[in-house]
Amino acid sequence: MTPARPPLTAIGVDPVDVIRISRFLDRYDDVTLSHVFSRGELTAARSAALSGHYLSVCFGVKEAIGKAIGTGAVGIGWHDVEMTAQQVGEIRLRLSGAAAHHAAARGINRWHASAVQAGRFVIVVAIGC
Repeated sequence: MTPARPPLTAIGVDPVDVIRISRFLDRYDDVTLSHVFSRGELTAARSAALSGHYLSVCFGVKEAIGKAIGTGAVGIGWHDVEMTAQQVGEIRLRLSGAAAHHAAARGINRWHASAVQAGRFVIVVAIGC
């Protein structure tokens, strides 16, 4: 018998233009980028083989979580959602502040996220349960 899965509570999807985010890396310094991305996200992106792709997934995760909890990016802080690791087939993330509060209010205590490349876009899906 297969163990019961928690019910799907929320889903958010966000397409991110990798070229646009890659240009941000070239155009802005870390102080400016840190308004949106955490120090950990920026450090990981700078050491990744495809920095723009990595940061695009980070951005997409933030947007997709905002959509899933029903606030959009307006209702949460950029640092309230942080991607802590991205490996093949797995995205780890951490919620804090307003994002964690809104998720808890909806009964969401676990998140799953995935990203797929589609041309110049990365499509990020976040699922809360």
